[in-house]
Amino acid sequence: MKSIHSDVRLRLSNVPSFSKKTAQGLTTAILHEGGWVSFWTQETWQLAYSFRLNAPDSKCIIFESSFRYLASLSARGSVEVWRLKGLDAKLDWSLEFKSVSRIEANAALEN
Repeated sequence: MKSIHSDVRLRLSNVPSFSKKTAQGLTTAILHEGGWVSFWTQETWQLAYSFRLNAPDSKCIIFESSFRYLASLSARGSVEVWRLKGLDAKLDWSLEFKSVSRIEANAALEN
């Protein structure tokens, strides 16, 4: 387990109904080794949904305030943004740098 987030409101329409009824639909999101993200109901700890990020070396995930989007950062410096509304999680956009030093160089140029 690389990252864990509680009180995540999963907004996918194909999620089993039990997760929408428990704890006001709140789940716990876990980032696993290999880039897997799983969502577990908070009351019964049943698996509600899971999917795999494109980057298997993802280090962390974060959610925007309405839980419609999830962003992941990989060890290589790539960023993926996934839309979590509708039928399934869907890659919205991604950005990949060749190395972390290139991210730092780009940030220095902008500042």
